Amino acid sequence: MKINKYVRTEIDRYASANFYDNFDGAFPILDIGDLYNAYDRLDEIGNIDLVVGGFPCQSFSLSGRMGGIYNDHKNRGIIIFEICKVIKELRKANPDLKILLENVAMKKSIMAELTDLISDAMGQRIEPVKLNSADVSAQNRQRIYWTNIKGFSIPKLNVRFGDIMETDCDEIYDLSEAHKNRVLNAKRGKGYFYTKDSEKIGTINALYGKNPTDGSFVEDIKLNQVGVASNIKGLESIKRVYDRDGKMSTLTTSQGGHRVPKVAIGAFRGRYNEDGSTSQQLEIRTDHKTNTLTTVQKDNVPINLDNLRWRKISVLEAERMQTVSDGTTEFGIFKDDKDYDPTLTHAYQRKKLSNTQRYKMLGNGFTIKMISAILQPIINEKGLNILSFCDGMGGTAHAVQECINNQVFLDEVG
Repeated sequence: MKINKYVRTEIDRYASANFYDNFDGAFPILDIGDLYNAYDRLDEIGNIDLVVGGFPCQSFSLSGRMGGIYNDHKNRGIIIFEICKVIKELRKANPDLKILLENVAMKKSIMAELTDLISDAMGQRIEPVKLNSADVSAQNRQRIYWTNIKGFSIPKLNVRFGDIMETDCDEIYDLSEAHKNRVLNAKRGKGYFYTKDSEKIGTINALYGKNPTDGSFVEDIKLNQVGVASNIKGLESIKRVYDRDGKMSTLTTSQGGHRVPKVAIGAFRGRYNEDGSTSQQLEIRTDHKTNTLTTVQKDNVPINLDNLRWRKISVLEAERMQTVSDGTTEFGIFKDDKDYDPTLTHAYQRKKLSNTQRYKMLGNGFTIKMISAILQPIINEKGLNILSFCDGMGGTAHAVQECINNQVFLDEVG
């Protein structure tokens, strides 16, 4: 199976640069830039088998303005009209056109409006399906999908946050004390902290690189001995350095100095995430007391504060949350740069992308294993002509590549 033609729309130059770093030369690409160019270039686009689009969510999101299609001061909601107009034209050439459109959880009234528009464009009723990336990843990410692809099955992969957590995360991700307190105490937009024991972590969003207070963050505990501190005088037992997978040193009767581990009490509590789902989150007491003693171990969790890190999700963890390979978003090839030289090899064209841009493209993107599971039934030997609206970092291409890899594996073991 292969991609015969890949037509894409995207206006984020950093996301596009990353797309070209991963896929330049892999298959024929027609990049038409702004989505509003698509209708005027239908002759150039030609026959299409599959339309995929994760159109802008700000007008619809439960955590956003919820203004609907028309009440968005940046006119992002009305993009759906352009997408539907193109789909309606493409169906004239290919009545068997397949579509997969995605957006966030939203009010039922807004969802009904979108469903009517998409159904009209397709000439058949396309009912929305709500799916959660938690089935295939460590992330709670509920999304609405409109598709006429039949027979797909979403696997239950049972991936926990601890399975994708970095074991030695760079200090650049650590939160300041002030930022930590803002996250914990914000009157609106309160964030949450997760640990390696959390079943899932909250959704990664496009603005995560701008240090929000309402995002998902990590309580990272280092308790297993990995070395000895050389700047503390005294017994060897007080010089031990630990990581998260071990236990704190034995409490002694000594007082003062460096001799007593700093301990607080926390508890795992079920809390609602931004998408309405629930997950277990570690909440630490700040009043120096313990919780009520119960028969449930999770109600009193001792924490060594000397070894507790409050940090952001790392970019590597964000990649794993969206089920792309480690380092996928690290580089870009900027074909719109003045110094771009198509005669140079791939390696000489690559430029490192900032973490802010990497978070943005991941937050705006698909959970790849979810999209590939939906697309799997239409993967065939003759290949596909694809139109990917709001293509970003090339989530559709990544998903199709995942399908191909899965098929190769099944063929080898079958």
